[in-house]
Amino acid sequence: MAYWESGPGSQASRSSPSPAFPGYWAAPGWAYHLSPVVILAATLFAVIGVTTPNPTAVGAEALAEKPETVKGILRVTRHPFLWGATIWALWHIFVNGDKASIVFFGTFALLAMLGTFSIDEKKRKRLGDAWTGFAAKTSNLPFAAIFAGRNQLKTGELGWWRILLALVIFGGLFYGHLWLFGVSPVPGYQPY
Repeated sequence: MAYWESGPGSQASRSSPSPAFPGYWAAPGWAYHLSPVVILAATLFAVIGVTTPNPTAVGAEALAEKPETVKGILRVTRHPFLWGATIWALWHIFVNGDKASIVFFGTFALLAMLGTFSIDEKKRKRLGDAWTGFAAKTSNLPFAAIFAGRNQLKTGELGWWRILLALVIFGGLFYGHLWLFGVSPVPGYQPY
């Protein structure tokens, strides 16, 4: 059996794990069909986050003092890239359920989640009142500031070009997933 037929996330590994990829659980069938939507959301968080000016970025601390900084994806979370990485990693663990995926993607998820708290603490110490004001209008956990009434979602501020860029990157990764990683993101698709 070829790797793409028995590797993590493949149809064969969902029903009978190979010795090379011992599975601890099999995700429900609907999870594989929902995967593109979840990974698209993770890609949107990551790409829009990287392209949005953010005081949590290295060298951009001065932005915390400007009230107009809190817009777009920063209304959703002040750590959009790290939450995109977290969503991506946790979903891969959920749908794969094997030891290699838990170790590999778990490392990404742990670093990304802990990174949000580490950055918050460092910026709080370094920026003082400027950080307090910025943090009061934003949230670490996605949508928490919006649900708490401290902010509101304004999708028009995200930037059409950022969304388009995220869609292009997602499309490239989706299309190239089999070639790059040996596993098709399309449930049941076996090319050979």
